[in-house]
Amino acid sequence: MNPNLKLFVWRGPNVLQSYSGGLIVALAETFEQAIQLVEEELGYPNLKREPEVGEDPEYLFPPQQYEVLEEPAAFVCWGGD
Repeated sequence: MNPNLKLFVWRGPNVLQSYSGGLIVALAETFEQAIQLVEEELGYPNLKREPEVGEDPEYLFPPQQYEVLEEPAAFVCWGGD
């Protein structure tokens, strides 16, 4: 395993918000790489910008609202909308 990898976690309000907040995780070496991986997975570029007028913010998330995990942790995300 690559010792430089970190688990970046976005969770809670405004993260892929539907009826409740969502969860995004990315295993990457840097924040920039994590953002790139998330953009590729979601198929939605420029996640670091603010939504434009009339744009659906459901597909955006606040990039600064993340945690970097280097210790054991668990998260639960219930399915459904």
